[in-house]
Order: sequence, then structure tokens, then C-alpha cells
Amino acid sequence: TWNHVAFVRRGDRVSVFLNGQEEIKTESKSKSTPQKLTIGGSIDNTFNFEGKLDDVAFYQKALPAEEIALHYKASGLTPPKPPAKPRTAAFHPQRPHKPEDLKRYADAVTKTGPVAFWSLHELKDGKAPGAAGDSPALALEKNASIRKPGGKSLNFNGGRMTAAIPALGNDYSAEMWFWNEMPN
Repeated sequence: TWNHVAFVRRGDRVSVFLNGQEEIKTESKSKSTPQKLTIGGSIDNTFNFEGKLDDVAFYQKALPAEEIALHYKASGLTPPKPPAKPRTAAFHPQRPHKPEDLKRYADAVTKTGPVAFWSLHELKDGKAPGAAGDSPALALEKNASIRKPGGKSLNFNGGRMTAAIPALGNDYSAEMWFWNEMPN
């Protein structure tokens, strides 16, 4: 099932939102902020994400809960229903979308002013171009792939991507869509 996740840091307070709802609220003293990002796995190529990603954005501010809920609502998707009992989830190789939903979601994210936003819907010279403002291109490592709506390739599907972004500071946010392919 596709899910929207947002991570928000306000000083020492950290919140994680799932499908527009705050699920985790905690304290964290760590103040390190990345400038070179590796998305889809760790820098040493261990602990790689097994699933798909779409529409990745980073902000130099802590997004309010209302804005995160608005982004989720703009997607046109509804929260998945929890299964009555453990079972294998239905397979959707790409995030369900209509062109107007993709545009509405991208407009909502762009309006919020991300420092970097990649829709992961196109590839130019082996890189995913930025989808907002001065977003740097996102370099795909060998064997990483993205999809184009209506195309045959999938959403970002394994491998890793890297980009350099401005320092985020102590208050920042990140959001993306993900599909977990690990067994529950």
C-alpha cells in the first residue's frame, strides 16, 4: 500500500506523520543536518530501502500539521484500511494517480516552498530533475530507476539517489510517498 510520510523537526521536538496524521512525537537532542543526501539507503550502501518512493521534498522549516494534512489530501488518495487479519497486501507497482491529482499534489508541495523537491516522474541525463525552484538534480546510482506516469518503468525502485542541498538548520521537514515491499 502506498503511504505518505512526513518527518518534522522543531528544535529538539520530532514528529512523524503517516497519511496526514501525527503518529509519533518525541524529543531528540541530535542537531546534525545533512547537506549531502542519500535517499533509498545508507551512505555505505547497507540498510537499503526495499520498496518504492515517489515525490520526495525537503524544507528549511518545520511544516505545521495542517500543511502536511493538506499535502496528503491534495494527492486524491485515501488512507489504506487496516487488514482484518495478517495477509499479503495487494500489489500496485506504481502509485495510483490521475494527471490532475499529480498536478494538485505538486502544486501544494511547491506552494509550501521546499528547498528541494523531486517528483521522480522524469529522467534527464541519468538524473531526476528538481520539480521546484532551485532544487538540484537527484543523481541515480547504477541500477536505480524511476518511472514516468503512463510509462512502463516503476516509481523509484531500489538502488540509491544522491543530491547536495543547502543546510537545513534545526527546524526542517521532509516528506515522501513510499511503498514497503518487506513482509509485515
